[in-house]
Amino acid sequence: MWYRPENEASIATPCLLLFPERIEENIRRMIAIAGSAERLRTHVKTHKLSELVKLQLQHGIEKFKCATLSEVAMTAGAGGRDILLAYPLLGLSLVLLAVIQFTDLGLSAGGSVRWMQLGSFSFQPSEFARIALVIYLAYSMEKKADQIKQFSIGFLPHVLVLGVFVTLIFIQPDFGTVFIFGALTWIMLFIGGVRFSQLFATMLVILPVAYVFLINAEYRAKRILGFLNPWEHSSDEGYQIVHSLMAFGTGGLWGTGIGKGYQKLFYLPEPHTDFIFSVIGEELGLLGVVIIIGLYAWIVIRGIAIARSAPDLFGAYLAVGLTIAMGLQIVVNMGVALGLLPTKGLTLPLLSYGGTSLLLNMASIGILMNIRAAQRH
Repeated sequence: MWYRPENEASIATPCLLLFPERIEENIRRMIAIAGSAERLRTHVKTHKLSELVKLQLQHGIEKFKCATLSEVAMTAGAGGRDILLAYPLLGLSLVLLAVIQFTDLGLSAGGSVRWMQLGSFSFQPSEFARIALVIYLAYSMEKKADQIKQFSIGFLPHVLVLGVFVTLIFIQPDFGTVFIFGALTWIMLFIGGVRFSQLFATMLVILPVAYVFLINAEYRAKRILGFLNPWEHSSDEGYQIVHSLMAFGTGGLWGTGIGKGYQKLFYLPEPHTDFIFSVIGEELGLLGVVIIIGLYAWIVIRGIAIARSAPDLFGAYLAVGLTIAMGLQIVVNMGVALGLLPTKGLTLPLLSYGGTSLLLNMASIGILMNIRAAQRH
C-alpha cells in the first residue's frame, strides 16, 4: 500500500521516499533498453518491496532474482511466479557435502565417500554442487559487473567460496571433481572480466600446492605412474588404461557390434560408468566414436551460441558456465578412456550409468533451453 505525505518538507529525516510515477518511468525505460519485458529478470534485493514487485508485474516483468528465502516469500506473495533463488542453493549444496563426510548418511564405495544414502536411493551431492556453483558465480558476477576487476570484490569472494567446495570434495577424496570445479571457476571469472594477472598469479601459487597433495597420497602417485607407463604396470596401476586402449583397438573402424564387446565382461573396470566411452569404441568402432564426439561438440557449440545471444548478463554467464561444466567433464572422461589423462572417477554426461549425473545434466540442458526460449520473445 502506498502512503502519500501531505507535506514532504515536514518529514523527519533520514527517511526513504518513493515516487511511484518516477519508478514507473524507470521501469518503462528499463523495458525499452532491454527490448521487451520478457528479457528482464530483476533483482528483488535492490528494493525488497512487494509494491515494487506488483508495479513490475503490471508492466509485464514476470521474472525475478532473489538472494534469500524471505525475499522469495515476499515476491511470491506479491504475485511473482518465475523466481530464481541463488545463494540458498549454494548453502544447501555445502551442507550436503558436509553431511556425507561427518554423518552416517555418507556412503563409501571404491575408497571414496561421495554419495548420500537415503533409504534405497543414493545421491551424489557434488553433482548438485556443480550447478549450484555455476548459478552462484553467474548471479554474483552479474551483480558485481561494474566492480569485477577489483580484487576484493570480483576475485577474492568467488575464490573463497570455491575453496570451501574444494576442501569438502577433496577429503572425499575426489580429485577429478576438484579439477572440474577449479577450472570451471577460473574460466568463468576470466570470461566475466576478472583481471588475468590475478588469475595467473593465484594459479602460480596453487599449482605447487596441488602437486604436493597429488604426490603425497600413495594411491595418487601410483596412478600417475600407471598413466605415464601403463604397459609396464599393466597388471596393477596401468590395468584400466591398458584394457581401455585394447577396447578401442579391438573395435577398429566399424566395431564388433552392439553387445558383442568382451572387454566389458571380465576385464575393463566400471564399463558402465567411467569407461563407457571405451565400450562404445569397441562395439561401434571409430565411426561410433566420431559420431559421439560430434554430438557432444554440437551440444557445446549450441550452449556457447545460447550464451552469446542471451537476453541478459546473468543468462549469458549461466549458459556459458553450464556448457563449460559439461564440456570439461566430457573432455576429462574421454581423455582418461584414451589414455591421455590419469584415471579419474568422472562419468560421461548423458551416457554413463548414474541417476544423479543423468538427472542434473538433463537439468542443465533444460536451463539452457529456457534461456534460449527467452531469446525468442
